[in-house]
Amino acid sequence: MIRFVEVNETHIREGMPENSESCAVALALAQEYKSNDVSVDTKQLIVNGVLLKVSTDQISFLHNWILEYDESQWHDDESYTPKPFTLKIIEQVG
Repeated sequence: MIRFVEVNETHIREGMPENSESCAVALALAQEYKSNDVSVDTKQLIVNGVLLKVSTDQISFLHNWILEYDESQWHDDESYTPKPFTLKIIEQVG
């Protein structure tokens, strides 16, 4: 099963770059999974102690997006802000 998680402009605006528990991706995951037990970095996404599997076509994109998001805090140029996207999480069924 694939779960689609929207990382939207509100998550990007309210998230805290370089904060594994409060970055934009973490806020989106916390909202989707209804949990505050979330940790995100460029290599892994963890919710409630479970390592989430990202769709293989997004691994490189997600890594680069997080790096750009973390860098965005050092720029005043709003055009540098990463754009919203939909994250595809592959979940085991049964």
